[in-house]
Amino acid sequence: AHKVAPFVAGKGWEYEVYIDENAEFKRAMNVGNVPHTFVLNSDKQIVWQHNSYAPGDEEELLEVIEAVAEGKEIPRHDDE
Repeated sequence: AHKVAPFVAGKGWEYEVYIDENAEFKRAMNVGNVPHTFVLNSDKQIVWQHNSYAPGDEEELLEVIEAVAEGKEIPRHDDE
């Protein structure tokens, strides 16, 4: 955890980064492997999630985020 803060500060990201030090959130969300991405709508409901990473996944993630930002309905896509 002590390495994360300097890494994040060096990236200049403009969003909050949280650390699940005791893996409590991971267990609560039933996450088996990381990375695991959740996309929430403005009502704080999980509308999309994806487990693992392969090159090109970021393109689908961007499309999902843009659709959610526009208020569009996202077809459920739960990879687990």
